[in-house]
Amino acid sequence: MDLFSRAAICHLTEFDLQGSANTAWALSTVLLADSSIFPALADLLLSSLLLDTSMACLDHVANELTHVCQLVWAFSFASCLSQRLGQRLYRTLIDTGARLDCIPVQDLVTGPPLETRCKEMTPGGPTLAMDLDGISVVFKPPYWEVDAKGQLSRSGLYLSKYLQAAHPASPVLRMARFEYGFIHRLDVPSSGLILAGTTFRGLAALQWQMHTYSICREYVVLVAGMLPAEVLKISASVQDFLAGRSYVSDDGRPADTELKVLDHSGASRSDERHTLLSIAIYTGRRHQIRVHVQWQGYPTVTDEKCLCASSKQ
Repeated sequence: MDLFSRAAICHLTEFDLQGSANTAWALSTVLLADSSIFPALADLLLSSLLLDTSMACLDHVANELTHVCQLVWAFSFASCLSQRLGQRLYRTLIDTGARLDCIPVQDLVTGPPLETRCKEMTPGGPTLAMDLDGISVVFKPPYWEVDAKGQLSRSGLYLSKYLQAAHPASPVLRMARFEYGFIHRLDVPSSGLILAGTTFRGLAALQWQMHTYSICREYVVLVAGMLPAEVLKISASVQDFLAGRSYVSDDGRPADTELKVLDHSGASRSDERHTLLSIAIYTGRRHQIRVHVQWQGYPTVTDEKCLCASSKQ
């Protein structure tokens, strides 16, 4: 890898934003934080125009913002994000978001006028836990899908539709290229709080906090079996590039899950024993919690039921 780093440094000036992001991501995932390429790459980013939105189409801007987020995550994950570079990347995200908010709505989205869209709220459905300037906190009930990456189910219970109805004047919530304003997901059977940007600037602020680990995510999970209290952390790469499927794999992305045993429910029958966990994740891979606990041999109770049902068929 030292040879790779030296070769990459020689070609840094040839990299576009995507090349820089891919290089930083690759080095951070193999934990080469001490690589000499991080300081060299930081110097290049500080001296370059990161993102010019004046002549770019929205698809290009969305892609470039994704690369900026990858840089923020990679440097943060490798503990190499200096104050100067952090400020530069932060301002790039926030300023670009503010400029996008100034674009007339009709130039961003098509379809019926946003202000005339009906505000349909489903009884027993999602609710707004908090509504701030440019940011919403939504409670997701079980079996509603956070369809940031596209709709994987046919249930019709899509959280993007709820938010669009709750904020009919928000263009970002209708734009798939910006993942409908979502910055993270919850599995369909789960319930909990979801953060979403209702303006481009609000989305940028949330993305910055997410990728610099300023947002702490904790979950309460019931798993099958008596998980030992000494199992405190699971570090196993998760392959989540295939739609609808995630699994532990050496060629996946880094994934860390911290566990705290809250309680055990004992029973004479082994299939009735469960463990209540408090779980914190620092890398939001798709299905990360379910994949990690199942990999340890303690599937969530929902997954346990599915496994039992499939084994009986």
